[in-house]
Amino acid sequence: MRDAFVAAVKLKTNGKFEEAAAKLRSLTKKGKRNVRAAARHELAVLALQRGDATVADEELCALGLRYRLSAPLWLGARQGPALLSSDSMARSVRVLDNALPEEVFQQLRQALLAPKFWEEHGYPTDEFFSYSMPLGRRHPRKLLGAVATRFRRTAEVLAGEECGRVEWWTHRRSAGADSGHQLHFDLDELGMRRE
Repeated sequence: MRDAFVAAVKLKTNGKFEEAAAKLRSLTKKGKRNVRAAARHELAVLALQRGDATVADEELCALGLRYRLSAPLWLGARQGPALLSSDSMARSVRVLDNALPEEVFQQLRQALLAPKFWEEHGYPTDEFFSYSMPLGRRHPRKLLGAVATRFRRTAEVLAGEECGRVEWWTHRRSAGADSGHQLHFDLDELGMRRE
C-alpha cells in the first residue's frame, strides 16, 4: 500500500490530478490505517488546490480535523498575481520569505535570545506581549527601528498607502511538542468600528 501511496503522490506532483485523486480515493478505503489517513490528507490538499473545498472538508472531517486554512489561500499559486492584487485581498496578511537581510536577522535573533532583553522588556509575563511603535521619517539608530523601517517600505508598496505605526510581538516557549505558536486570528478592532 505504501508504494501505491507514493505512486499517487507522484501522479499529483506530475500534474495528473484526476489519476492521483482516483488512486488516493481508493487508498482511503483499504490498507493500513496510516496509509488511509495519509491518502485522505493528500486528497484533501489536492481538492483544496483544485478549488473543491467540499471534498476537502469531507476528507479532513474523516480525519477528525475541525479547522483548515481558508480555501482562497490554496488557490493563490494556481491563480497567480491577479488573486493577490485584487481588492478582496488588499487587507490580507502577507508572507515574505527572506524579508530581512541575513545579517540583520541574526542581529535581531541574538537580541531576542539575550536574557537582558527579557529582563528589561517591562511586561509582567514572558508568555506574550506586543509593542506598537510610531514610524517617523528619520533613519532609526536602534535595531528594532531599522527592522521596522525595512518592513515599512515593503508594507507601503504592498498596501499602496503610508504606514504610520508598526506592531511587533514575541513570546517565549519551552522546547517540546507544544512549543510552536498556535494558529489564531488577530482582530482589527479599529477597522471593525469603521465598518
